[in-house]
Amino acid sequence: MFLIGRCLTSTESPFVLLYDGLKQKRIKRNIQKIDPTQLVAFIGSENFIRLEYPGWGKVWIRTSSIRRVRELSKDELLNSSESIGSLLLFQHDPTPEDEHAGFFLFGMPVNLVASLLNLEFKEQR
Repeated sequence: MFLIGRCLTSTESPFVLLYDGLKQKRIKRNIQKIDPTQLVAFIGSENFIRLEYPGWGKVWIRTSSIRRVRELSKDELLNSSESIGSLLLFQHDPTPEDEHAGFFLFGMPVNLVASLLNLEFKEQR
């Protein structure tokens, strides 16, 4: 389990993102009978960083799963109303990245996300 999320709208269930190493793919599971904060506490809140995602909700990210954070490209922002954003890449994400890699944080500047996650952001040229 590398990410736990709760949307602001009550129409979407809280969820967890898991990585299945045998199948080499990520799996999303809705969680309806347990509050995400209870799940984080059960696993160990010291292992997660909580991000408030504007207009969307909250995510708890397992710190040991993060590989790096990078700025979203103009192409990745095409279908968003936001002009900035960040992509969290996890240890299990492929290199080079594919369309399933990472977790998009639209509207959240990369420098802010990096500082919240205590990561060093190195601008790519």
